[in-house]
Amino acid sequence: MYKDIIILGSTGSIGTQALDVVRKLGINVVGLSANRSVEKIARQVEEFRPRYVCLTDEEAREEFSRLDAARGVTLLRGKGGLARMASVPGDALVLNAVVGIAGLEATLAT
Repeated sequence: MYKDIIILGSTGSIGTQALDVVRKLGINVVGLSANRSVEKIARQVEEFRPRYVCLTDEEAREEFSRLDAARGVTLLRGKGGLARMASVPGDALVLNAVVGIAGLEATLAT
């Protein structure tokens, strides 16, 4: 069983359900991503304390960067940021819950 997980699209339906499982199993969250859901991902970051966060929407990324939740995380941006986070060194399971072709680059990077 994996000890670490990266969840791409953590604020959507699949991502939030995955985080429910993570809570129950005590899996360490290494990375989380969202498109624009700043408030939701900020709450997730405060709870799970990932090392990496990616927001694909530039305005959302800038808004998130001003929040306390952004302290201590490596903040990535765009589809390239998703791919970078999906390929960080280590043995983390990557769950790609990004809608459609927007998540393809990250899947290939994984």
